[in-house]
Parts: sequence; structure tokens; C-alpha cells
Amino acid sequence: MRAVMLLASAAGFYLAPRSNDSIGPIIGVHPHGLLEEGAPAALVDRAPSEWTDADGPLFRSRRIIRDRQLTVVQIVETNGDPASPPSALYWIGVERGTSDFSFDAVRLVGGGKYDHCGIVKVPSTVTSIGVVRRPFHARLRVQPPTVEQPDSDDDEPHWDETSEAWKVGDCVRDGSLRWKGGRFEMAMDGGACKLSEKPHHVRIEPDGRLSIGPRVER
Repeated sequence: MRAVMLLASAAGFYLAPRSNDSIGPIIGVHPHGLLEEGAPAALVDRAPSEWTDADGPLFRSRRIIRDRQLTVVQIVETNGDPASPPSALYWIGVERGTSDFSFDAVRLVGGGKYDHCGIVKVPSTVTSIGVVRRPFHARLRVQPPTVEQPDSDDDEPHWDETSEAWKVGDCVRDGSLRWKGGRFEMAMDGGACKLSEKPHHVRIEPDGRLSIGPRVER
């Protein structure tokens, strides 16, 4: 059975099967959000000059689970400077089949995008990670989508009530993430919120641990 290399760039993650005398074909996947299905992994064809970017993000990896078929890797992303705080956290799953690989990437924290007038929209975010069980099942605490205004006097996040994913109410929810059918599959606990909560900034430590605290400049 061939070994594989896991590669990362600002555009996504790549799986490169490797034998004694060759590499490839290369499979690429763009990480999807917790509550998004995302596009399936697909073959990519990139010029050699596109793989190296001195100003691109940096990635730290740590294996979470490995067995005969499934490997799950944690990826911590930092915006270029090794001394800067992490900006995103991902889990990458690679499953070996009889003749090929299944490959998926889910973003647990990060992915905020500028919307308008200084407003940044932040997708559903993991606030804490529970025990991870084999073959792969993790209990999570998930904060629904929020909006922020980093350059305003109001530096606190607020619930994004315009988001389609904001249907679980104004509180942090329990959820579970499984590996099923070659992909990550997220399920959220339903029901009304017992108490209304305020959303929080989620901080990523260099080793991938999560904490609640003030917003950190990235």
C-alpha cells in the first residue's frame, strides 16, 4: 500500500499518494464549515511555482487518530508569522479504500469573512472539544454564527440572526462530529435554548486547545 503526503496552502489541503518512484495524482479539498456539506475532493493540476508562497499561512499538524483505514489529523493555521496567534483550526480525515482514498477537511474555528461597513461574519465555531472515540466520533460544544466589528468601540461578538445556519437559538449547543461515508458529518442537538447566552471570542492555542477570552489580533 502506498504512503501519502498531506500538503497545505492558503487555497486548501492536498493529498499526494507516494510510491518509490513517483508522486500523485494529487487530490485537493477545500475545508468546509461545521454545518456545511462542502465540495468533494477532486484531482488538481497546479504548476510547481504555485506550491511555495513565502507570504502564505503556516500550518502545524498533529495526528489525532490512526488505524488501518482512517487517519484524522489536526491542523492549526497561523497567518504567516510564527509568533502570531493561530487563526484557524481544522480536522483532516483520510480513509484508505481498496483502490483509492476518501479525503475531507472540516474547519472547527476560523473562517470569518468581511461583509460590509466594518462587519465580519463568523461561521459556527467550536468552543470546546470533548473525548474523541474510535473509529471517529467527537463530542463538541458549538457556537452559532456571529458578527463582529473589530475596528469599532463594540469589540464583542453578537449573534448573526441573518445567517441560514442561525436556527439553533441564542445559546451554545452540544453537537457531535462523525466520520461517515468518507466525510465528516456534523449533528447538532435540537430544542429550545434553556437560557439566552452572549457569544464569546474563541481563542486557539498553538497546540490546538480552545479557550474563551478577549479577541486576539491576528
